[in-house]
Amino acid sequence: MLPAVTLATAPKKRLLAAETPWRQRIPARLLPLLIDLRVRLAQRNAVVRETARLNMRFQLEKTRPGADVGAAATEYLRQMFWRAERRWRPELITNLPVEGADRVLAARDRDPSRGMVLTFMHHGVYDGQWASIDKAGIHAHVLGAAFVLSDDAPEYMKQHVRVCEMGATAIHGDKGYRGITEALGEGKIVGIALDVPGSTPVEFVGRNVLGSFGAARAAFETNSPVIVLTAHKDPRAAARIRLGEPIEPHDFPDAKALLAELLRRHEEAILEWPESQDRPMQRWGRNDDEDRANFGEFSDFRPL
Repeated sequence: MLPAVTLATAPKKRLLAAETPWRQRIPARLLPLLIDLRVRLAQRNAVVRETARLNMRFQLEKTRPGADVGAAATEYLRQMFWRAERRWRPELITNLPVEGADRVLAARDRDPSRGMVLTFMHHGVYDGQWASIDKAGIHAHVLGAAFVLSDDAPEYMKQHVRVCEMGATAIHGDKGYRGITEALGEGKIVGIALDVPGSTPVEFVGRNVLGSFGAARAAFETNSPVIVLTAHKDPRAAARIRLGEPIEPHDFPDAKALLAELLRRHEEAILEWPESQDRPMQRWGRNDDEDRANFGEFSDFRPL
């Protein structure tokens, strides 16, 4: 098991640092070469290499026992670096193909005063998804962690927020659950990530972990339909966004049953493209002694 690590533990060139917005001046046609270089350099560092393997082991060990974790780890690094580079080139990720927008718009037309919960995970190019669905007629108000939205956030994180706000309105994390329910009461579509550490025992990728209960609870208590947003591979785009059929919360006996179904649907998409989830080990609290021994309580590795 590795200790919690940060990018500061690995040597890096200023050219490759996340906080250098002038990287966007590199011609787009050269990006594949840059990504290949970054992957090769990353694999020379034992901490970076092993942390990537641990992230993919976390995803695949219980769900695909025969998977080539080493190959998945290499692709995981590639996806992380692509995500970092594309963030500085919003034109590459803010026009993603969107499936299912008609389902959401039809539900809105039936009752425009009714809010909706839109669940997502940190998967694919999740910052560019908001402008993409906004162009399809779906504007979301997205809950953002306070540290992400703070003035002290690092430059790469501020750029992430800028891209998100090209198609969404931020709900500051300091508003918490009240901010979510108020927005739903105003008939807004509220985006909430499910892969956030919390205190609720759930199962994901075959592991007993601790996740967040807020999205399911808010949907159930306000009787707001839930839209599951997932990211998928696309040969002609950085990702393809799929919006599922609206889920009526009171079709389930309680919010916990609703949450289990939401996680099941998200897990299907994650396992179709496991290398593209951003830092999966960091997304869940530990609720299993074996996982604590193998993965620690927290991993802060961020190859950006």
